[in-house]
This record gives sequence, C-alpha cells and structure tokens, in this order.
Amino acid sequence: MNKFKDFVEQYFNLKLDAKTRKAKYVRARWIYFYLCRKYTALSYNAIGTSIGMDHASVMYGEKELENVLRFEPLLKQQFDEIIYSLIDPKGYSELNIDQLVKKYNNLLIENAQLKMEKNTFKWGKKVIWAALKNT
Repeated sequence: MNKFKDFVEQYFNLKLDAKTRKAKYVRARWIYFYLCRKYTALSYNAIGTSIGMDHASVMYGEKELENVLRFEPLLKQQFDEIIYSLIDPKGYSELNIDQLVKKYNNLLIENAQLKMEKNTFKWGKKVIWAALKNT
C-alpha cells in the first residue's frame, strides 16, 4: 500500500493526504484507491484510513474513476502510464521479440529449478530423483 501511495505521490508531485478538494488531488487519490483495491486485499476502510479518509470516499472514488477515465484523455493517459510503470518496471517493453523469448525461456527454466528445489525441501532428494528417472 505504501508503495502505491509513494508512487502516485511522486508521479503527481503531491501528497494524497492533503486536505483539499482540488481535482488534481482528488483524481490522484482515485488512482491510489484503484491500485490498492486491485493489487492488495485491503478493505475500503484500511485504504481510506491510510490517507485520512473514510471507506465511502474510497468506494465513490473507485466508481467515479471508471466513469471519468472514459471522458478525460489526459487522466486516462496518466492512469495508463502509472499502471504500465508498475507492471513493467524493468522496461521489458523495449526488448525485441527474440530478447523477450529468451527472457521467457530463462524464466521457465528458473521456475522449474525453483519447483525442484521446493520439492527437495518438501519430499527429500530420493523422491525427486526417482520421479526424474521415470520421466
């Protein structure tokens, strides 16, 4: 939650818990509410309390953001940039298709290695090797 708060505050260069109703602040809060609801299991109350608001403000902001994004291209662009920055922090979008395939394959190999490591801790080495020999 603090990650999202810091990120949105830095992006908009403002404090989310400021006691103001200026549109710039209100819309930044709405984006923060959206991020917290989408990517955490926090309640409306917990999200609102984190910036000095109540649960109703979070619920209203969540609903209103959905409506406003359809009609305000600048806010939609800012919203997309924030989401994209959070989803793609390492800049994978700048890679070509061959580089992406290579990274994907490396991640698959790493995933398989981690699964084997997990199973080693869970079942012991003999079970793993027996399972590998049967495949």
